[in-house]
Parts: sequence; C-alpha cells; structure tokens
Amino acid sequence: MLLLGDTPTAGKQAEYLQDLYLRTLGIELKLDKQVFKQRLEKMTAGDFDMVASAWGPDYDDPLTYADLFASWNMNNRGRYSNAEYDRQVAIAQQSVAAPVRNAAFARIQDIVIEDAVIIALYERGYLYVQHPRLGGVKRRVFGGDPNFTYAYIEE
Repeated sequence: MLLLGDTPTAGKQAEYLQDLYLRTLGIELKLDKQVFKQRLEKMTAGDFDMVASAWGPDYDDPLTYADLFASWNMNNRGRYSNAEYDRQVAIAQQSVAAPVRNAAFARIQDIVIEDAVIIALYERGYLYVQHPRLGGVKRRVFGGDPNFTYAYIEE
C-alpha cells in the first residue's frame, strides 16, 4: 500500500509507480490517497507500507537532511533505526570542524544508500526567467524565494 496525497501531481506520480512496479516487478501496488491532514496522521501512526513524501531544506546546513532519519527525529515516520547513523548525526551536530562534519555526512550518505532508507524518485529543480533590467533579486533553496529585499530596476 502506497500512502500519498490527494493532489493531481501526487496521483500522476502514484499511477506511474503503480505501472512501473507492475511491469518491472510484477507487484500490484495499491494506493491510499489522503488529504494532507489524514496523510500526516497516518504517517505519524506508521500506518503505511510506503509513503510518497518530500522534504525541503528549512535551514542552511546539511543537517536539515542528514538528521531526518535519526531514530529520535519526529519526522522519521518510517521509524528507521541505525545506531551508527545516529552516532554520525551526533558527530555532525556537535562538531564545528568542516573535515569532521564532512566525514560524518559522507558516512551518513553511505548508510542511507546501503540500507535503502528511501527510494529517491527525483530532485526538484526550478528554472527562472528574469528581465535583464531587474537586478538584486536573490534566489534561495531555503527560506523566502525569490527575495526582492534588494531588488532594483535599472534605467
């Protein structure tokens, strides 16, 4: 059973996965479409086999992703647990030394891949078109986007 949202995009993605699983693995994937509130409740309760979900950064640090599957993280709705993963997250949280943090993040990435913690379907990207006279607009992957605080129009 694949738990998903009730948006048109979520429905199209789920239909694609249904077809893919059936064609390549011979698995009939059943869908459980829910409005956001009910989907979140089911995710929190662990009432799913698989869930189609997304995560975007909310602060400018790799930990915004890296601690997502720590056993203590409330957003770890699949209840993944790995002591070495938790240890590496703690190292990354407690260190300010870039080489130490980078080594921890590398190990975290290896564990996520080795344990198949998630099935990444895609990485979201955006393409922007901007008039050449508009300057000072800041684009961000987290926070308010676009940011027009320092925007100006060239005469």
